[in-house]
This record gives sequence, structure tokens and C-alpha cells, in this order.
Amino acid sequence: MLNKKTVLWSITALYSVLAAPQALASPATEAFIQQNFDKGYAILNSTALTDPQRRAQFRTLLLGLVASRRVALFALGPYASRATPGELDTFVEAFKNYSVSLYEKGLNRYDGQSLRVTGSSDRAVDDSTVQADIVNRNQSSDQPMSVAFRVRPNETGTLTVTDIVFDGVSLATIARVELTSLLLQHNGSVSELSRLLNGLR
Repeated sequence: MLNKKTVLWSITALYSVLAAPQALASPATEAFIQQNFDKGYAILNSTALTDPQRRAQFRTLLLGLVASRRVALFALGPYASRATPGELDTFVEAFKNYSVSLYEKGLNRYDGQSLRVTGSSDRAVDDSTVQADIVNRNQSSDQPMSVAFRVRPNETGTLTVTDIVFDGVSLATIARVELTSLLLQHNGSVSELSRLLNGLR
């Protein structure tokens, strides 16, 4: 069974390990991260929304922010090529639904804190890294947690998050390791993995 504490920071994400970037990124990429993170916190902390409304709005925001299918297939690694198209579609949906609940829990863990973008850089024309700090709004003397977001456009050119790195740890890499471990325990069955993820929501 997955270690929930590890998976909480594994599925939040996401595509591949961030490397030291070389050039300045577009301010639009930084704004993309800052604005969407702020929107997420506003939804989760809203007292005007009912719980179902809050979850529905957060899900819509998150699914528009994260490259869900790309992330899910990366997490499967070589097992993706062994699955049928139907099995892959079922897995992507299970992965997507499960990750939404984990993102929600993850952000709730930082209630009372905020994200502050501190800079950005480009790995390539279509591959940027945005650096930020998670800071305590009430205790400015607390040491902030460093976080980096890998941002790439999808097939339509819309910016999406493909990885998150907390204090140098890539969530994409952890997610892939965790899911590979589960697959090995269940004879590489993608269908069984989907069932397990649905059960952990």
C-alpha cells in the first residue's frame, strides 16, 4: 500500500526532475504560477462556498493547471506501453481524480501561508522553471520552504505545470517510484493500479 505521506507530495505531481536553468523566463510564466496558486487558496479558504462547491471549483482550477494525462503516463513509465488504450484512459482518470484530492489536502496543510514567486528561468523556449517560497503570513521570521514549478505549454499552447520540486525533491520522480512499486506488487496490472488509486481517494 502507498505511504500516504509520501504520495501526498508525489502525485502533486509530476513530470520530470528540474535541472538548473540558464536564462530568464517570461514574466507571464511567473504570473501564471502566482495567480493560480492564489486562486487555489482563495477557493479552499472561502467561507462563502459550500463544501461541494469548493471541491468542484478547486477541481476545475486544478485540471486546467496540471498536464494531467502527460503526468499520469509519465508516472506509469514503461508500463504505459503494455496497457490497452482503454486501460490507459481508465488509469488517467483514476490518477487525475486521486491527485485532485491530494492537491487539496496538500494546500490545506499550508493554511495560513502564502506562495511568493522569487524568480524564473528557461530550460528551453517551451520549458521554464519558476522558483518560489512558501511563507508564513503571520510569522515572517520563519524559514520559508523553497519550491519550484516546471511549466510547459500543452498541445494547444496553454501553460501547464508538469513538475513540482520541494526543497530539491522532485515529486515526479517520487510518484513514478511509488507507482512502479505498486505495479510490481500486482504483476504490472494497470487496471489493478487504477482500482487501488480509486480506493485511496
